Amino acid sequence: MDTEELVTLAMTIQCIPSPTLDEHDRADYLRNEFSRAGLQDVQIDSAGNTLGRIGDSADPAILVSAHMDSIFPRDAVRPAERDGNRLKGPGIGDNALGVAALIGLARELPSMSL
Repeated sequence: MDTEELVTLAMTIQCIPSPTLDEHDRADYLRNEFSRAGLQDVQIDSAGNTLGRIGDSADPAILVSAHMDSIFPRDAVRPAERDGNRLKGPGIGDNALGVAALIGLARELPSMSL
């Protein structure tokens, strides 16, 4: 995933409200993206975490994670804006960029020989 794809994806994710303890919309989005990326056993657990795996479940595991919530309430969400090389908007750095990076990783890892 190149930088422009990452930024575009992060700006999409940033528009999905995800206040603390109310991240279900973003978790659903992440579940769909993980499935589209080819991860297996994609699910949302009882704590609201979105999980998926690559490879055989008997293989050793490495966990890669990012938090989905943002400190901003639902009514504070507005689309992020570009200002030169900067992105501005509620939740773009907390943590839409981290979630976008996870999706990018999920898209790349299945094609790599691990």
